Amino acid sequence: MKFISLDMPGIYEIKKGNISMKLTNWGASIVSILLPDKNGKLDDIVLGYDPMKAPMVKKYTNSHWPNCNSETPHDFLKPHTIVDNFNKLPEGYDINYVLDKSEGDFVKWAATVLDKKSERKMEPWTNARATKGVGLYEIKKGNFSVKLTNWGATIISVILPDKNGKLADVALGYDSVKDYMNDTSYIGAIVGRFANRIGGAQFTLNGTHYTLVANEGKNMLHGDAPTIVFAYHSFDGEEGFPGDLYVTVDYTLIGDKKLKVTMKAKALNKATPVNLAQHTYWNLGGHNSGNILSEEIQIFGSYFTPVDSKLIPTGKFAFVKGTPYDFLKPHKVGSRISKLPTGYDINYVLDGGAGSKLR
Repeated sequence: MKFISLDMPGIYEIKKGNISMKLTNWGASIVSILLPDKNGKLDDIVLGYDPMKAPMVKKYTNSHWPNCNSETPHDFLKPHTIVDNFNKLPEGYDINYVLDKSEGDFVKWAATVLDKKSERKMEPWTNARATKGVGLYEIKKGNFSVKLTNWGATIISVILPDKNGKLADVALGYDSVKDYMNDTSYIGAIVGRFANRIGGAQFTLNGTHYTLVANEGKNMLHGDAPTIVFAYHSFDGEEGFPGDLYVTVDYTLIGDKKLKVTMKAKALNKATPVNLAQHTYWNLGGHNSGNILSEEIQIFGSYFTPVDSKLIPTGKFAFVKGTPYDFLKPHKVGSRISKLPTGYDINYVLDGGAGSKLR
């Protein structure tokens, strides 16, 4: 997978057999699609400009797509030739359609376009109503699979075999994308700009004081291998944070049953605090196998960040030794949880030093 910078507009091609598509990173535009007809003759089916000529020359003078509305020239509920009623419309076809099918459909079949001479047929599909591109995606390697949605770059399920080869979903979550859109617990999502809590929903950076959107009382909370990449552009002032921020998260299946999650953030024009987190709830026994109190965990962190009564970090570090937070050696999750009135909801300071890139 390759990312192309907009700083250097150019033409790029992807090809499979005798089907090829040329694109430009200027507006992520499709330049041409070469397809064979019924006799194998290749032709470009995309209207646009010829990138090989200077100055650029239009391939067409005007173009309109069919539209539909019963008992009007826009009625294409049954197949018609585009020009059948074209002369009844002074401006040609230039309106929006409200597509059929139920409100619950995320993807709808929009139309069928057939060229009888070449027998090429196109069936465009589109995303429904306000979901605007929210969908479900899967990356898979053998019997190891991960399902995700681009709503919050969220992990929906991680299916793994146990020692006997029995498959189970080890990621807790919901059964549909719609449920994630209504979720207030950030289950499975990438949270940010700043994971965990910011006391008083405000901070000072480089001498400038910023007031954030309080979403938990007076505080702010979270604000070649099989790969999928999600990207998000957070605008200047979003939730009160300064500057534009470009964020990507890369989910990749590597090695034997390993999921690699790579999060990157780049401040585009102002300094800003960033603290992204992958917020999946895990159950290695399977999502419907009960609680995780009997699972063993080892955390390579000798310190934790104490919090106040509102769970805001105090800014101090404390030793884990002699506390219920000590998991330097493997312990069951539930072995000492009864000593903590609200359970585990703090940050660990991982060992390894600031120079360690991977810990």
